Amino acid sequence: MKQIVSTRNIGTLTVSIDEDGTLQIQSPALREALTLEPSQAQELFQWLNEQRNIFAKPVEATPVAPAPAESPEEATRRVITESIVQAQANYPTSLAPENRDRFIEQIARNPTVKPLMSKGQISRKQLMLWIDQQLSRK
Repeated sequence: MKQIVSTRNIGTLTVSIDEDGTLQIQSPALREALTLEPSQAQELFQWLNEQRNIFAKPVEATPVAPAPAESPEEATRRVITESIVQAQANYPTSLAPENRDRFIEQIARNPTVKPLMSKGQISRKQLMLWIDQQLSRK
């Protein structure tokens, strides 16, 4: 019997090399061990070394330009437009003049608009004006 000179466990695989260079791979998924003769094992080692050079090269990431940041005005106008479109499709009565205050309040509580208002970047008057302008276009 040939003496095993090196054994390594790789996941569920057990890879062994004996003294004459025979490579043996055992796995619970295999019915019997996979055996490569010394010449086949040498060819495999050579191929793996070539592949190492491929994987060792650093992958150059393509630079991604950051998306231009929305100004507070643009963000608020976008939220207003999206809310009006949704309201027109699902709740048209919420846009009626008698419900306008409630609609403005809903926009003011939007997670995008609320911080802008609390920082003073957008005023309630601006919000009301922009909503009225959007609704008068429709």
